Amino acid sequence: MIWQWTTYKGYRLRAPEEFNSSEIIGGCGPGKWGNRLVPDSILGVDIGPACDIHDYTYLIGKTEEEKTNADIELFANGFRIIKQKSKNRLMSFFRAVILTWYFLAVAYGGEFHYH
Repeated sequence: MIWQWTTYKGYRLRAPEEFNSSEIIGGCGPGKWGNRLVPDSILGVDIGPACDIHDYTYLIGKTEEEKTNADIELFANGFRIIKQKSKNRLMSFFRAVILTWYFLAVAYGGEFHYH
């Protein structure tokens, strides 16, 4: 999988070169009740675009390395959004801490949803 810079939903993010937003399955949560536990918004900042790209990479990925890269890019793209949208450093810090939990959740628990 080759990653490139793209503009998606008003953000400059990294996505697979074949990224197709029409194939996205749905936001940051794992679906149904899990969407309440893992919202698209972190303290008022919508990181849904980062999750959309992550969902797409989980859909097309084939190897463990591609899963790992998808998880890392979820964090990196989420942080790019947080940095753009946070007006003060303290809120940016708290949002980044929560984003770290998102990353750890997919890195260690995302195997079930990969593919």
